[in-house]
Parts: sequence; structure tokens; C-alpha cells
Amino acid sequence: MQQTILDKAVSSLCPVCLKIVPARIFSEDEKVFMEKRCHEHGDFMELYWSDLRLYEKFHKYGCEG
Repeated sequence: MQQTILDKAVSSLCPVCLKIVPARIFSEDEKVFMEKRCHEHGDFMELYWSDLRLYEKFHKYGCEG
């Protein structure tokens, strides 16, 4: 497994209770994942983008707000 430099702290939703929870976006094996933790329902990890290069290409057009 090769992990690249992408590692970003974000907020997300718990898939069970829909509360805002801390999360991080990271890349591994040329894919982008989101890992999050709800204090009530535990840890979750999901595939965020299936292609790291495509994520990087489209991410530069994003804005926060």
C-alpha cells in the first residue's frame, strides 16, 4: 500500500445519526478515502474518490464556504 501526501482535516456527517463529526481525507493506493469518528456510533471509513489524479484535478476548482 502506497500512501501519498494528501491528508486533510475536514468535517463530515455520521452516517447513523447525521451529527457533524471530525473527519480526514487521505489517499492510499491511488484512491481517496474519508475516515470519520462519531463518539456515539464509532469509526467509519469510505471511498471518497476512486482516482487520486482525478480528485486532484477537480479539487483545484473547489471552494470552501
